[in-house]
Amino acid sequence: MPFSRRSFLIASAAGVAGAALPSGAAAAPQSSQRRFRFQYVLNFSALESSGLAEVWLPVPSSDEHQRIWNLHVGTNLAHETGQDGSGNRFVRFPRATARDSATLSFDVERNAWRAPWRSGAGVKMPAPDAQERARLLAPDRLIPVERFRGLAAQLAAAAPEGKNSPREQAERLFRYVLHHMAYDKSGQGWGRGDAVYACSVGRGNCTDFHSLYIALLRAVGIPAEFEIGFPIPQGRRGSVEGYHCWVRMYLDGEGWAGADVAAAWLHPRLANFYFGNLDPDRVRFSAGRDLRLPGCARPLNYFIYPHAQVGGDVYPLLKNRFSFVQL
Repeated sequence: MPFSRRSFLIASAAGVAGAALPSGAAAAPQSSQRRFRFQYVLNFSALESSGLAEVWLPVPSSDEHQRIWNLHVGTNLAHETGQDGSGNRFVRFPRATARDSATLSFDVERNAWRAPWRSGAGVKMPAPDAQERARLLAPDRLIPVERFRGLAAQLAAAAPEGKNSPREQAERLFRYVLHHMAYDKSGQGWGRGDAVYACSVGRGNCTDFHSLYIALLRAVGIPAEFEIGFPIPQGRRGSVEGYHCWVRMYLDGEGWAGADVAAAWLHPRLANFYFGNLDPDRVRFSAGRDLRLPGCARPLNYFIYPHAQVGGDVYPLLKNRFSFVQL
């Protein structure tokens, strides 16, 4: 099935291939590190009279760009910790009822992710091995890579001759998504991270932006992964409204780089920064799509909110509240 007329117009592809990011976009966020305490409050009252539910709650891990410590699960419920095959951690509550609640709290030190081609890039991460590379090039259910090879080829053909290094390709695809998409959560269908939907309608939220970007990256052979967590507002304390996601990718000859096309759209003067770099105003909870948590009835599209099952059936979203306090 073809995409919409917007997706395969060669003239549009040529325009984006030669387009520049907004003037003044070399600006960067002022801070290079954030330290804060994060609180994730989970209320099970939505279970009502459904009886006992099994609930999985995502838990963040330390990595090259963030340190997690003082992690505590406050609840009277029996619970256990675990992780999936990709290393995503969780807390599992095997017998939750509508009367129960739980609070996950932890401290975070998050560092900015500097592009490997910038001076002072910081942590040098090892290249992916053959198994990881294959995983980060494979399709996901809502990121069907094969469907995007034609569009990726059109964008490559419209580029100036000799401008096809992995970094140049990744930047060209970043610009395409930035110009093709609008951050718009109206109507139905947004928020699922459906790359075909995003390319067809040209709008959505961060999951849609980055699913389209990942599809295009993988279509040209660049390993890429979906990461999701929460954005941390400026200030010393406050509430956090909802999740945010971004991309990590491996560029041969350069190294690992981050990218946040949705943030570039929302903050045009930082557009150059968000190709290759990530600010420290975030905390990562999980990575990947179609995640298989032990005991879950079906794979999760992505994992940032609690997943509940009653008798093997997936239950609607539970009530959550998020906040932070600067350390």
